[in-house]
Amino acid sequence: MKHIYFLVLILLGNAILLSCTSKKTPESGSTGDAVKMARLADLKKQIATLEVEANALDLELNPVGKKAKSKVVATQSFPLTAFRNYIDLQGAVTADQQLFINAKMAGAVEHIYIKTGDQVKSGQTVATLDDALIKQGLAELEHQASFANDLYEKQKSLWDQKLGTEVQYLSAKNNKESVEKRIATTKEQWDMAKVKAPISGSIDEVMIKPGQTVMPGMPIARLINFSKLKIDAEVPESYAGRIKPGNAIKIFFPDIQKDFDSKITYVSPVINQVNRTFKVEAALPPNMKGILPNMISILKIVDYTNPKATVIPINVIQKDSQGDFVMIADSTATGQWHAMKKPIIIGRFYNDQVEIVSGLDQNHKIITVGYQDLIEGQLLAIQHQ
Repeated sequence: MKHIYFLVLILLGNAILLSCTSKKTPESGSTGDAVKMARLADLKKQIATLEVEANALDLELNPVGKKAKSKVVATQSFPLTAFRNYIDLQGAVTADQQLFINAKMAGAVEHIYIKTGDQVKSGQTVATLDDALIKQGLAELEHQASFANDLYEKQKSLWDQKLGTEVQYLSAKNNKESVEKRIATTKEQWDMAKVKAPISGSIDEVMIKPGQTVMPGMPIARLINFSKLKIDAEVPESYAGRIKPGNAIKIFFPDIQKDFDSKITYVSPVINQVNRTFKVEAALPPNMKGILPNMISILKIVDYTNPKATVIPINVIQKDSQGDFVMIADSTATGQWHAMKKPIIIGRFYNDQVEIVSGLDQNHKIITVGYQDLIEGQLLAIQHQ
């Protein structure tokens, strides 16, 4: 054992001497530096190998009943699980059906049958306009229609008896049909004096008062259908190729502490030139209690999924000149647990979880407690968590 430690000291001395020599006698060009660096790396590898062998021999040479000093650690195996990477965004609730109830004709408002907060059904009359002139015109047309119909009946009777002329008969018929069409048109105009709700929903705001004159297209009230709510969000342009309709999404409402799963229903094909974002939408379940338009939500959009991945905490990963690694507990060489450095290749990570592309499997015992100061080959006492 002493001979091995002595050899380690010699190698360390050589490494130090090589370093000092490089300072005192500099070589010209970069070739000499490269050779020295390669030699130094080789010596470090030899030192690490000798340390492992020294610890193994130490175990064999210990008398029965004595144990080498071991470091207490905790280990954990990580079975294959699904790994998802999310894009975190802020969204807002909007009503899929949010519109204004508009007047279709000019006139003074005679009656208003709604107030803010009322529930209305599609086709329900919410206000009426002054229709006195329309009624008067309709009464005159109905009187003309009665006369035109009597005249037509008499001319038709004469024509059936082969009396009178065809022109008289056709003129009476045309006059009768013309008045009937004018009556139908007037009734349609009369019906327009009744302002009706185009959809079912809740009255959010009433914008007129009785006696006020309105024009065609002027809003009477704002109507919202709460049974069809959705989430709108603006996504940075950099994610344009990774978000598509059908992507899974998690939606969380911090104000009411509610969350649920949904899917992206719409992805805008246009990038906003001002803020370099594009719009996405996700549907909400109907009639959700406590969810109101313009309420803020947190969106987690899944842009990557690996259904069978090795996923470990990010804090157990260490890094050296050769890359990323974790410390694992291994017993294959000596029969007792000792620390082993395991190089790994990292994939994606989300929050404190990392996807391991290669280097680990579900049988490896990863040291999750006490890994910071471990030396490869060091004896371990595993504490069960």
